[in-house]
Formats: sequence, C-alpha cells, structure tokens
Amino acid sequence: MVVASGVLGSFIYFITLLSVSLALPQLQGAFSAAPDQVAWLLTSFILGTTAVITATGWLATRFGRKRVFLVAIAGFTVTSLLCGVAGSLTEEVVFRTLQGAFGAPLMPIGQAIVLDAYPPEKNGLATAVWSAGALSGGVFGPLVGGYLVELFNWSWIFYINLPIGALAFLGTWAFVPEIAKDRERRLDWVGLLALLAGMIALTMMLNRGERLGWFASTEIIIEAAVTALAFYAYVAHSLTTAPAVPRPRPVPGPELHAQPDLRRGVRRHRHHADLLPAHPDAAVRRLLDHPLGSPRGGTHPVLCRLVADVEPLPRPDRPALRGLHRAPAGGRPDLDHVGLEPRHP
Repeated sequence: MVVASGVLGSFIYFITLLSVSLALPQLQGAFSAAPDQVAWLLTSFILGTTAVITATGWLATRFGRKRVFLVAIAGFTVTSLLCGVAGSLTEEVVFRTLQGAFGAPLMPIGQAIVLDAYPPEKNGLATAVWSAGALSGGVFGPLVGGYLVELFNWSWIFYINLPIGALAFLGTWAFVPEIAKDRERRLDWVGLLALLAGMIALTMMLNRGERLGWFASTEIIIEAAVTALAFYAYVAHSLTTAPAVPRPRPVPGPELHAQPDLRRGVRRHRHHADLLPAHPDAAVRRLLDHPLGSPRGGTHPVLCRLVADVEPLPRPDRPALRGLHRAPAGGRPDLDHVGLEPRHP
C-alpha cells in the first residue's frame, strides 16, 4: 500500500499534465477565448509547478515528507474540482496555476516514498515500479481525456482526478510512515527567489517564443533579459554566500596534524614508501610509474598498505634496506630496524 500510495500521487499529476491539451479546443469555445489566450491554461500549470518544485526538498525536510505529500494531494484534488467548475478563463488560469503548484511535490516525494519502501539494494526495482506506475498516466492520460471530452465535456478531464486523489490521500494517511524532520534547516530565500525568477522567465520564453516569433517580440526580449539577470544573480549569490547547511571541511585543519598518532602513521607510511619502488610484482611497479601511484597520487597510501607485508628486493642505494630480502627459513624478513612491524604473525 505504501508503494501504491506513492505511485497514485504521481499518477494523477501526469494524467492531468497531458490530458488537458486535448481539451483546448473545447475550452477555447467554452470561454470564447483566442488561441493565444487559451494557451495560458498550459503555461500557468507549468509556471505553478516550476515555482514550487525548487523548494520541495526543503519543505519535506522542514515539515515532514508525509505531511507535505498529504497537503499536495489534497490541494491538487481540490483545485482539480475548481478547474472543472470554473466559469471564466481568468478563474481557470488561476486554478490551473494553483493546481501546478500543489502538484509539484507529487513527483519527487512520490518517488522517494517508493524508494524507501524497498531495501537499498533494490533501488533499481523501486525506480522501475514507480516509473511504470506514474508515467503510465502520461500514456493513458490523452486516451482517457479524449474519451471523456467526447462522451461528456471538458470538465471531466479534471473530475477524473477526484477518486484517484481520494485513494492516494487515504493510502498515504494510513500506510506511509513519516520521516525525521529538521526544523533547524534554513532556506536561502535570496537564492531561491533569484532561481525562481530565472526559471519562470525562461519557461515563459520557451513556452511562448514560437507563437510570438521569438526575438521579434518585445515580451520574449524582456523575458530573456530577466532570465540572464536572475541566473547571474543566483550564481553570484551562490559563490559569495556561505551555504545554509555547512559542508564538511575537505582538508583537515592544523589541529588534526598535531595529533601524535597521525605523526606516527605518517612516519610509518614513509618507511613503507621506501620499500615500494623495489617491489617484485611488475603490476605494482607499473602503478608506481603512473602519476596516481606517486607519493602525491591518490593510490599511493593504498599501495603502501597492500604491499607492506611482501618481501622487498634489495636496494643498493639504500644501506638501511640491505639484508631485508634475506628472510629466515619459514619466517618473514626482519623489519624491526626500519620501524616496520609485520601485519600478520
């Protein structure tokens, strides 16, 4: 039931996203609107989704995934009813914008719910189950929408969401567990608003550009300018502002280097490094010749640990290493005088 609830929540979004486009001629006649005006029914839905989906992760973490999903399902279902009873094009555009805003969390949270219902080793299966169930709304949406418009009227493409939304709400409320909340997590409002302005302007430019002749239209030029300025502000703010969630330090600080255990480990690592270039294994020597195998490379510490127990070959240029290749019968080479200890008895 947890999987079914997550899939149904995403299913109603996809079935509405693609079925409304089939009813545009009927909606145009019902509202006595021009083709450019009725196209706002699609644009407003996309804008509502764009405005909310960027903050979905923060909303789920701040208020709880289950609560946000329940509010999204309830809001999407109610706005679907309002879209079906709208009496003017203005009302329909407003309700479609709200429907897109409430529908934005249905996709990411629905997929997250399905993924959490499976163990981590079955994430591929969970993704396939969610995709097969949720994206089937995009397959059956135009088919069901076309039949409903022909047999009844355009309002039924919205009414079909009511029973599906009710089932998804009840299943989520009864079976989906809540996750831990992080009420201390902050949201970067400046960055969010800049990103929203850029995404909304870009969406409107791409959605209306073909109908308006692209840059022959003043509206498209203004939207392109707003997109460039908003994304510039977002990038500049992101690069010059401390993150809302502190990131771990990529490089240890000086307080770590002062630890005596670390200093002893570094000295021992250097002794191991002296033994590596004379290793009898040709594969190891080839790795050491590679830049990654050098002391500054990422694999050098790993190689030191792998070959520390292997008897090295003599190095005449290093007197301290002479005699290491002569191991006692049935034993290991004597490493005591260079500060090395065998890892195995």
